[in-house]
Amino acid sequence: MDKTSTCTSLTLSEQNHALVREALTLTTVIEDSPLQRSPSPKISHKTPFKKETIINEQHPKFQTISWPIIQTSSYSDLMISPKPNNSYSPIHSQQLNIQKNLYCILNEIELSESSYFNQLKSLQANYYQELINNSSRKIEIPIPIINTNIILISLCQIHENLHRLIREVFNNQSDLFIKGNKIIDLINHYGICVYWYRWYCSLHELMSSLITNISIRNGNSDNTNWFKGWQNFMEGAQPILKCKDLSFISLSHKPIDRIVKYRLFIENIRKDYVKLKHGFTFDQDQEYWNTSRKLKIINEESRELYDRNAYLQSELKKLIWIDLKYETYPNFYDFNFFGHPMFIGLVNIIYMKSLVPVIENCPVLLFKSHLIICQYEKHHHHYFPFRKYSIKFIIPLMKCKIMNNDTTGLFINYTYSFKIIFKLNLTTYELIFCFLNELDCDNWYDGINTLINFVNDNNFDEEYDEINYFQQIPNYISPKGINLHHSDFQKLRKNCYFDDLKIVQIKFDPLLNVILPPDIFENKIFENLRNEGNLQLILKKQDLMINERWFNEIIDPRLIIYTNYEDSKRYKLMKSLSTKKK
Repeated sequence: MDKTSTCTSLTLSEQNHALVREALTLTTVIEDSPLQRSPSPKISHKTPFKKETIINEQHPKFQTISWPIIQTSSYSDLMISPKPNNSYSPIHSQQLNIQKNLYCILNEIELSESSYFNQLKSLQANYYQELINNSSRKIEIPIPIINTNIILISLCQIHENLHRLIREVFNNQSDLFIKGNKIIDLINHYGICVYWYRWYCSLHELMSSLITNISIRNGNSDNTNWFKGWQNFMEGAQPILKCKDLSFISLSHKPIDRIVKYRLFIENIRKDYVKLKHGFTFDQDQEYWNTSRKLKIINEESRELYDRNAYLQSELKKLIWIDLKYETYPNFYDFNFFGHPMFIGLVNIIYMKSLVPVIENCPVLLFKSHLIICQYEKHHHHYFPFRKYSIKFIIPLMKCKIMNNDTTGLFINYTYSFKIIFKLNLTTYELIFCFLNELDCDNWYDGINTLINFVNDNNFDEEYDEINYFQQIPNYISPKGINLHHSDFQKLRKNCYFDDLKIVQIKFDPLLNVILPPDIFENKIFENLRNEGNLQLILKKQDLMINERWFNEIIDPRLIIYTNYEDSKRYKLMKSLSTKKK
């Protein structure tokens, strides 16, 4: 072999080696690359189908191919290729319809919550608040109307906050399941407030009778026209295509309808979860049953409150003759003006009658803003012979103060007693409440003290009243003090004792020995009070027996009834005697 051929072969060998090294280098790069098994863009009909995405960032020919898929929380981040734009699978179309239905339910919750809040606001501001403010001067409105207005104000605040939280969930979450879980949690925690809805439902049926009897603008306007005018005003401001019934009756039903729909919303969400094979967790099941439990509590307790009040109203209407007139309530025929009775019992009351102290055992009705004291009528009304009592005092609690120790006016050194002082029309009066045991005294004191000092906006110290209170007192009661600016000062001063100290003591009827515990008579307080200089007031057994006989069924169970056992024996004795005569 010559030199030339030898050089040529060496050159070819070096070229071959260079090609081999380049091939090995390319092989190494391909092995290290994640796209080493990417199929060729030229796929024949014999090439087996592979579910890989074709990606080659180094070559301009190949772009990322992504196909529309059904978004679910299980494989929402996957991209399947190749896949047609339209799926004709019945499974996929059914899932899409269920997801669409779930989205519509969640969207309806948000939209209906906004609408419900606006309706609550309209009911509170345009009906109740206007009803309270719509008078030429400030006068008292029936207490259930005031209570309902307070309830609606609280519900507006609750549902405004709930709607804001639901909107935040819609804005911050895209996953349907997470969105649904959070909305269910918000409904359970904020949507159904048992306290306010129970109270509202118990007053709902009562409101219809009150609204029809209340006088708008001191009787200068017809009730029907007033409510119809507000309805036309609000409905006229709505879009024509979205006109809703904004009448008073319709809006009054909205709170009750809303809390029932909350459970229906959760049930529909639950059904769609099951169809999409996304079951409820334990916490979500607990929230569902908790919502149902709240609705059951509201239904049962509101009905119990309403039935209890209806029963008390019926019994009081049978016993008490009502002949009262008030500016905003001319058709006064029952105690619904004052709301639900909070406490009913018998109290021994001491007051000054024509400058002489007297004691009487009287039925007392404690309402949220009023204290009503009745008296037994020996001569009954000839039209209603079964009504044994009449109203003696109606005292607004906003003009009262309660005292244990007072060194002016009436004074009694008796443990189970306290004093109530009240002002009406620039005149001050006082009553002493006496009890036969410590339990009754504590119950009455706690109830009256709470309502005077913590519930009502007490304005006892204000001399001039901005409100014409619903009040009644007997003409013969002597005032404790009179303001010099009173128009009838010269007339009333003859019957006023001007804080003069009047010390009195209680003397028990000996017949009370039969029904009262012995420690009452052995109390040393009475021994110390038996001075000739003190005025003695006799507490008679007959008055106590008569009142307990008629009010036995409606006296508060926390109070003691003394004549139950004796009355039962007396009833059996009289019945046995009547049968013997026959």
